[in-house]
Amino acid sequence: MLFEMPITYQSLSTSATQIRSQIPNFASMNIKILAFGIAKDIIGAREMTLQIAEGSDVGGLKEHLVNQYADFGRLKSLALAVNEEYAHDSLMLTSDDEVVIIPPVSGG
Repeated sequence: MLFEMPITYQSLSTSATQIRSQIPNFASMNIKILAFGIAKDIIGAREMTLQIAEGSDVGGLKEHLVNQYADFGRLKSLALAVNEEYAHDSLMLTSDDEVVIIPPVSGG
């Protein structure tokens, strides 16, 4: 489950800062995202830092990535590694985790 920080979308008039100011004690953490191959092309960068709510898990992060970058939903598979180990969807993320997006691979 991913408890996202409020994000400002173009269709919303309230800024993320205004929303956060109305939520007391909203705890967040930063995770580093690394992307290779098609994943790098989809997000438009080799790495990025993502601010998410404490208590978020890998499954929620995948859902967030698919919602933010629709092309991830078109891939045959999408695996994540957290701190250099393959991660199940139920793995809880912690502050300063390094997450690698592992796109589908092909070959013989």
